[in-house]
Amino acid sequence: MAKTVTMEEAAEIAGKTMDDFYDWIEGGDLNERDTIDDYVMNVCFIQKEVSCVYTDGTGGVLVLTGYGEYFDEKGTNLHAVEGQRWCEISFATFSEIMREMEWYLSFFWEDLEEEEEAA
Repeated sequence: MAKTVTMEEAAEIAGKTMDDFYDWIEGGDLNERDTIDDYVMNVCFIQKEVSCVYTDGTGGVLVLTGYGEYFDEKGTNLHAVEGQRWCEISFATFSEIMREMEWYLSFFWEDLEEEEEAA
């Protein structure tokens, strides 16, 4: 069963107040990539967690978290956001997010490998 994330949880992961979060996901303003979609990566090196909140810029929101249930640290989970019926994402942006998440998670893989070797 897929876990649904609330808007409040998505805003917290993105590091935004609810007002700023709603402005961000519905803003439609061009970003530095000259697109209206955008994402925020949240990395916690202490807890070894990577999360990403993506918006298509027209109200659609996705939350991605590192460490997939089946793929462990080599995968991710995609979470629907409560109240959302759809969210569009380009292949280019999805690939960019995946590369960035994989890069951050690679630091954690190294730590896991070192822990396994020491055991």
